[in-house]
Amino acid sequence: MTRHEFEQITDPWDLKDFMEDHSNWDLENLITGTDLDRYIDDDIRDYIDYHSWGSLYEQLQWLYEEFDTGCDYYLCNGSFDYTEFTDDDFEDAKARALEWALEEDLFDPDPDTDYLYDPDAEPLSTPPSVMDILAP
Repeated sequence: MTRHEFEQITDPWDLKDFMEDHSNWDLENLITGTDLDRYIDDDIRDYIDYHSWGSLYEQLQWLYEEFDTGCDYYLCNGSFDYTEFTDDDFEDAKARALEWALEEDLFDPDPDTDYLYDPDAEPLSTPPSVMDILAP
């Protein structure tokens, strides 16, 4: 992927895929809104083994009253602990991912923009003359 292609990423799941393809687990707890019910069902199954039904009722009541379930993406921070993954969260995660990808030199050369840069070329001690450039 080129840097330009990375900059075109607009979906959190695509960003997560890019990062995980390169062994970065920064967004491993990102889940889709459609998966939220399955995660909550798993939380209920795990919770009921160690807690009373009254305690479970309190957890579910809070979830029902306080939690916005109409989002596209969430961060799963633990059992019954989900936060909306907002556009601002996405932009922050993308900025961190860009910084990380640049540090790791993960981007492929972009033939449309990188054709003037050769990382293996020796620096010029003096600029070439016009005659050197035009010579056959």
